[in-house]
This record gives sequence, structure tokens and C-alpha cells, in this order.
Amino acid sequence: MRPSARRPRARAALALAVAALALAAGPARAAVTVGLSDASPYMVGDHRFAALGVRHVRLVVPWDAARTERAALDLYVKNATVFGADVHVAFEHARDDRCPGSPCTLPSVAEYGDAVAAFRARYPQVTTFTAWNEANHVTQPTRTAPAQAARYFAALRARCAGCTVVAGDVLAGQPGLGAWLDAFRAEAGPGPLLWGVHDYGDANRGGSDELDAFLGMVDGEVWITETGGIVRFATEDGRVTMPYDEGRAAQAVAYALDLADARAPRVTRAYLHSFTGGGRMDTGLVGTDGRTRPGYDALLAHLRAAGVPPSPPPWEVTNEPPPLAAMVDPAPAPDAVVAMPVPRGGALAL
Repeated sequence: MRPSARRPRARAALALAVAALALAAGPARAAVTVGLSDASPYMVGDHRFAALGVRHVRLVVPWDAARTERAALDLYVKNATVFGADVHVAFEHARDDRCPGSPCTLPSVAEYGDAVAAFRARYPQVTTFTAWNEANHVTQPTRTAPAQAARYFAALRARCAGCTVVAGDVLAGQPGLGAWLDAFRAEAGPGPLLWGVHDYGDANRGGSDELDAFLGMVDGEVWITETGGIVRFATEDGRVTMPYDEGRAAQAVAYALDLADARAPRVTRAYLHSFTGGGRMDTGLVGTDGRTRPGYDALLAHLRAAGVPPSPPPWEVTNEPPPLAAMVDPAPAPDAVVAMPVPRGGALAL
């Protein structure tokens, strides 16, 4: 059963417990860089996002998005630019693909390269990329084509000199992962690679086997490009395998961040997914009702313990008056839905 909308005492107790755990290690420490992966273009203008002090955001888009989804991309990139967030774009299957069913199409290397060039021409301020998101997963056409995934990586790197490019971005714990990585490396050739891994399994089970196995399969720097606490999970046919539980998800958020820190310096960055809740896999730090969840408190406590300061509130960036809810309570407002203020004078122009 979904929890009631307001449980202030339980919420406060959980927040204090999470904060105590995060601070138990002592004073501020050097930590893995934390980012947020979310598709909402309004996240960066939310005062609760600013309060976190996160400066890195990640967006997953179709490989041909620069031609097919310009309006959404324009808004996301413009807003991130205004609010000083570094955008990490991960390419994946076309929007209408239905892998492993049909359609499930691998673009040619030339098609992919042309799409990347179009993206770079339209959004030159974006310089951090993943060549193909979660490339070993059954929902991606690259699942059975690791060599082609490596060719996409080479094409992206060739068209983006000086960019940071995550080469192989995979879901940990999948059958055949080692063989998939071997085939990817054989095509990618020698040289240091930046690897990406999605590690929901360890975070939500309280283990480290999947991340540690992946670290043993690759050399060099690793980013955890997706992790997070699952509030609720339902299969495609509607079967609920993880019932709604905000407290469990908050514990997973805290654990995921601590695990990332524990695997430094191999792991240098971790993106939590996601800021906004909803969907059949709900990992949101903010619920569909607009309230922050305990997972938000867990992230905030971790960042403060790591010495990460808050960013300026959005109304200071845009020279707009703060929303009423933020004026009443300038701290992160658990029960307030705050719309992003729209800058005056074309501040969002490319």
C-alpha cells in the first residue's frame, strides 16, 4: 500500500539516521563526484536541486535525437547552460525501437557518425558523452553486437576531439558480460578507456559483488553511470516485484554512494537516477506529488559530509523573484512543488 502523504515524525527520524550514518566517518572527505541522471529539463531550475550542489547531469537520448527530438534537447541543454550544470549525454536505441522485439535496428557506423556530428554542431557546449547506453541489455540492439558498439565509440571519439567519452556502458550482473566486454575491447583496440556501469543490483541488495566483478573485468577509470534506490518496481506486464517503500530506497541511495566512495580511485563518478519519480521503475528523489523523499535527504547528507556546498538558488541566477513556497521556507521544501523560474531577456538562448 502506498504510504500516506505526510509522516513528519517518521520522515524526520529517517533523515536524522541517514545523516548520522553519513557523518559518522568524521569531517568532510574527498569523495567520488556525484551527478544526477534525469530527463526533466526543469530539474536544474528546481531550488531543491540547487540545494544539493550537484553540478553534473546526465540525459539518455536516441542516437538520432539531434534530428528527431530537437525541441526537448534544446530546452534541456539551454536550461543546464543557464544554471551551470555540465551535461553528459548517453545515446541509445531509436525512440520507436522495441528490442528485443521488432523494430530493433542497429544504425550503420556512417549513420551514427552523421547523427553525432549533427548533435555536436547544434550543442557544442556538450562535451561529455556515452557512446551507447546500457549496451549489453536486452532492450538495446547492441546487446548482440558488442563490436558494433565499439565502432560507435570510435566514431564518436573521432568526431569529438577533446570530449570525454564513456566507451563501454553496461548493466552489471548480466549473463555473458565478460564475453561482451572482450568482444568490445577486441574491436576498440589498445589504449586506456573510460568505462561506465549501471549498478542498481548492489545498491538495492546491499552487496558489492556485481560492481567488484565488473572492476575485475576492466582496467582503468570507471564511472557508475546509473545507480539509485528503487522506490517501486513493476514488470512490463504490471507485476510488482518491489512494493512502494521510500525508506528502503533511501537506504539504497546512501549505500550506493558509500560503495562508490569505497571503490575510489577506480570509481571516480557516480550518477544517481533519478531526481523525478514515476514510471514502473521509480527511483525518484522527488515524488510524483512534488514532495522530496527520504532518498533526497540521504543524498543531501552525503554531499554535505563530502564538503559539497549548495549552488545558488535559481532565482539568484535568473534575477527572478523566488516562488512563494521558497520564500516561506528557503531550505529544501519537502511539501512544495516549485516550478522553474523562466529567465528574462532571452537568457535561455543558445
